[in-house]
Amino acid sequence: RVWCVIRTEKFILFSCVFVSFMACTTTNMEEPAVDIASESVLKGVETPVADQQRTLSEEEGGIAIVGGNTCHIPDPAIDRASSDRNTILAPIVHEIHQGLMRLPDNADASVIAVPALAEKFEVFDSGTVFEFTLRNDLKFSDGSPLSAADVKWSWERALKRSALQGRAARILGDIVGAESLMASRQGELLGVEIIDERRLRVRLDQSHTMFPMMLSDPVASILKKDNVAEWPVDWTNESDQPVPMIEFEPNQLPVGAGPFKLDRFTSHVWEGGCRLTRNPHYWGDSPQLKAVEYVTGTDVFSIDASGFSTGETLFTNGRIDFLPLLIDGLDDAVEGTQKGEFGLFDGLGPATLAYLVFNPEVPPFDDINFRRSIVSVSDTSIFEPGIIVPTATRLLPPSLQHPHSRASRVPFDLEAGGDYVAKSSYSLAQPIVYRSADQGWFFQTLGRMFDQWQNELSVSVFKSRDDGSVPLSKQQMKLEFYSPSFPDAYAVLASIPDVFGSTNSSLEFVELRRLINDAVAEADAAERAKKYDVAETYILDQALVLPIWNFESPFYHKVQPWVHNFRIPRYSGSVFHRMSFDETAPER
Repeated sequence: RVWCVIRTEKFILFSCVFVSFMACTTTNMEEPAVDIASESVLKGVETPVADQQRTLSEEEGGIAIVGGNTCHIPDPAIDRASSDRNTILAPIVHEIHQGLMRLPDNADASVIAVPALAEKFEVFDSGTVFEFTLRNDLKFSDGSPLSAADVKWSWERALKRSALQGRAARILGDIVGAESLMASRQGELLGVEIIDERRLRVRLDQSHTMFPMMLSDPVASILKKDNVAEWPVDWTNESDQPVPMIEFEPNQLPVGAGPFKLDRFTSHVWEGGCRLTRNPHYWGDSPQLKAVEYVTGTDVFSIDASGFSTGETLFTNGRIDFLPLLIDGLDDAVEGTQKGEFGLFDGLGPATLAYLVFNPEVPPFDDINFRRSIVSVSDTSIFEPGIIVPTATRLLPPSLQHPHSRASRVPFDLEAGGDYVAKSSYSLAQPIVYRSADQGWFFQTLGRMFDQWQNELSVSVFKSRDDGSVPLSKQQMKLEFYSPSFPDAYAVLASIPDVFGSTNSSLEFVELRRLINDAVAEADAAERAKKYDVAETYILDQALVLPIWNFESPFYHKVQPWVHNFRIPRYSGSVFHRMSFDETAPER
């Protein structure tokens, strides 16, 4: 679950995904339980409390103007809830929705997750039982009460709408009964027990020290059941086709518990506009901005009739407050910053990963020597675009790698590739079918790599459109584009054995699941990192994955001089909650 805008003609990638990192201490039932609020104070994280909150009047604060090609209001329960669009528009889900946990504003890999809608949580039975206590007097943005029952219903809805290998399955799938709920699409989540209006107990199938941190993912956001029933459209519509202009009634707009509320939305997905205003019932401190307006119907990267970038024109005229930059405009932006014309935000996004996964349950990839032969003859340097983006030798991105690890893919070596295939059970020409509905530059380049297999190993790859007729479990290989949704190796590793379905019973995936489960049951962060490294080394040594891309991309924004506290969270979170304007901001 990734927000990315990849423009291969200029090649820039903006990515921004939200999550929290947490090292959680596990306890037995009779031992003192962990109070996360106390832990966060020890880590130097400020947790807003009632006497620190201030409510601003409707007249106070500025109005931020955001430009882009669409105003998309995603459903947080769906896998694409925080995907694509761009770094400003996609995160609307984080402005209007929130879950039990969040990532603190000053978060890095050493800071634990902090409570959001939860006031605290406690851990029992060696990390298999968690009890969450909600904040007192929580409300949705429409003023209606938010209780533990809303938490359970929201998680159940997310799981019922998720594919078995979807994001909800990764975040909530370890809760007792989650898998059967996803399969049947009906019933209750047995592992969630409502103790009272403010407390709920969550039981997991196995010990998982990362579970509270994972709840900061938007898929675990809390929704209002009655409001969802009023939605007139499927907010996940991804159609490229314009639709008739629609003025939604207030009761039809999504209601959440984030720092902002959706005040207006016109049309659906691709045209029209939307407006965010302060959530007057937000549990924390009130946003400084009184509203966020979206200028849509135009792409900020397009060229207008005068030959200038649409976004540059809007920014220069003070019509929008910040502008994402293409790489080729960075030098001019630095010069403008030095002259004091505007500010420049330099941020680093989460890793962008691309890798080919082989199904060890299906011939010919059930043979380790055949898998190694394929990896050996794959020159992934052909995937490097116009500017230098190094291709990967590992699965984990640099920031999540063990510092002393020697893990690496089977080297590119044509001679070794022939030796491997000669030792395999499939030394004769072996046809492979690659199924995909995608087109474009990357997939054309993938075809060139398949030609390498043909030339070196006489392995023919037949490309077929993925029409759903072949079950995922029977597919031979699958291309994955992925960005980790939280800064922990589990976010990457756990997805691999479930690429072809959670029921894949190959010996390789069974062993990989064991290694991953052993890692997340480890309470000590240093020891857990070592175990993650063992799991990654196993993946690469077994040639279960061919890494292609693995880099953490910078992104840049020009920022108007009156804007303060502009931030794009590296993983996810609100863009606008802490933002403020000074007195030089234009009247709007």
